[in-house]
Amino acid sequence: MIIVTSLTPQDFTTGEVLALYRLRWRIELAFKRLKSLIGLRGPPGFDERSAKPYILAHLLTILLLEPLIDELEDSPRWAIAA
Repeated sequence: MIIVTSLTPQDFTTGEVLALYRLRWRIELAFKRLKSLIGLRGPPGFDERSAKPYILAHLLTILLLEPLIDELEDSPRWAIAA
């Protein structure tokens, strides 16, 4: 695996960079799962006045549904080792 980063070796060890990458990937997967759960594709149009409320409404939906996700999903969630 090759990871390109602007973090310097003096500030972050290789292990710390890999831990940050793993965390980032977990966040990406969580957003992908939530987007598919609520059907978020993209804003309807390019006007900020309609796009911003559309995105905010979907984020609110995610916050409201998060406690119920286990009951709504078709497949079980598997524990991810940190």
